[in-house]
Amino acid sequence: MRGEDHDWAAGIDGPPATRRAAKSRRGPGRAAGARKTAASEPSRDAPSDTTSEAAPADRPARRSRAPRAGRDAGPDTSERSGGTEAARERPTRPERPARSRSASGSGSGDDAPRRTRPGADLPPPELVTDDRALARLCEHLGTVDDIAIDTEADSFFSYRERVCLVQVSTPAGDWVIDPLAELDLAPIGRVLADPTRRKIFHDGEYDVLLFKREHGFEFSNLFDTRVAAAALGYDAVGLAGVLERHFGVVLDKKQQLSDWSKRPLTDEQIRYARLDTHYLVELTAQLEALLEERDRMPIVEGECARLEAMEVPDRSFDPDEFMRLKGARNLDLTRMQVLRELFIARDEMASARNVPPFKIVPHGALVEAASRRPRNARELEQVGGMSRKLVQRVGKQLLDAIERGRELGPLEQAPRLPAKDGTDRLDERGTELHDRLKTLRKKLADKEGFDSSLAINRRTLLDLAAKAPTAVGELDRIEGLLAWQIDAFGEAIVRAIATFQRDWENGDVQPRRGGGRRRG
Repeated sequence: MRGEDHDWAAGIDGPPATRRAAKSRRGPGRAAGARKTAASEPSRDAPSDTTSEAAPADRPARRSRAPRAGRDAGPDTSERSGGTEAARERPTRPERPARSRSASGSGSGDDAPRRTRPGADLPPPELVTDDRALARLCEHLGTVDDIAIDTEADSFFSYRERVCLVQVSTPAGDWVIDPLAELDLAPIGRVLADPTRRKIFHDGEYDVLLFKREHGFEFSNLFDTRVAAAALGYDAVGLAGVLERHFGVVLDKKQQLSDWSKRPLTDEQIRYARLDTHYLVELTAQLEALLEERDRMPIVEGECARLEAMEVPDRSFDPDEFMRLKGARNLDLTRMQVLRELFIARDEMASARNVPPFKIVPHGALVEAASRRPRNARELEQVGGMSRKLVQRVGKQLLDAIERGRELGPLEQAPRLPAKDGTDRLDERGTELHDRLKTLRKKLADKEGFDSSLAINRRTLLDLAAKAPTAVGELDRIEGLLAWQIDAFGEAIVRAIATFQRDWENGDVQPRRGGGRRRG
């Protein structure tokens, strides 16, 4: 789980995920229309609304959430984390302290739970570092109904991020799995795909994509507590906010940007990691009761089915992604060509050194270097963000890239990237309808008291704008539109589309400049 919100594409606003090498990185900018879709990771602190959704599959009936007799002991994996201390044998496990409960989950008034800093009074989680211990854990996971799961990755410290830690919690305890100990995570993959066990994540989109990209895992029967909190209209849907609301605990965020690839793990890292899953099973029980009470479980189930079916986006490096850098659009075509070459050179250095591109040269420094086009190291040092140490390390490569840009000459035209909202796929009429439907979506969501992305997600909104159904009976052919959405919003949607069609025919719609194609 991540506590930050970044556009990972080509290292624009943060570390990259795994990306395939581009077939053609050099040369003048592409001709108009020849471009790739940039992938971006979802936000972890805001409700999801991505472009890779699918209609939900049939979901298994929910089983009782109460712990079953004889199944609270958990497996003995014979290892326990001690931070920098070596794992040690443990013949018996101390009884787990009772967790605080807040049945209402209101977190306000007289019923508000007491604010505490968690972790100190808990027994250490079990550290799983070999295949036998993982097998014992997965055997235990096959006996419980609910399994909380989270991951930690090294996105801020590597070019190709990887799963560095997997946290697991059940009513019996907490486990921290170390994939860097050369474990075979296939047993965890089977757990994730098991439709009879519910897997609980908080803001699990990043985790799901990470597991799918790196390990090819499939998912079934997910429950996302962030989605549940958003469906209930919570203002703060991040894990820290939800846990404080329900349990009165205050999470320490100091390890949020930790380098999870380093070993040995510290005590602080392990405490931080285990708390990402420790409360999720009990939290789910509380959220589920509130969702049933307010008849909002279909919202959560539909969104979780979308998470299960997500496809991993293409992360191939696209040299034209330089246009997403702040200030790139202000450059003339000659300087854009230089920036494109600098962008390529930076990515090549980042890939070779396995670090995020922004750690090679800051984004702003790259744009300023393209603007000033220095000819030597002394001039390069005058660029904001270019320290002498940085110039000594990569100055030659940067100056070479600047010279290549000079030799290539100006771009024929500024690259046009796919719009992040997908409207570049619509014609002028569809783009205007999309804008009107977005306004309607917000009104409907505000009336219901939850985030607009849960009312109608991005991909479904695009399909509505493209197909423009004018009867409720036609809504069944809209990709990703669920039965509860048709029941709740169908009449309003077709009424808004019919009104737009009439306004368009009467000339009452003023198309925005550039028509149906706008830059990302």
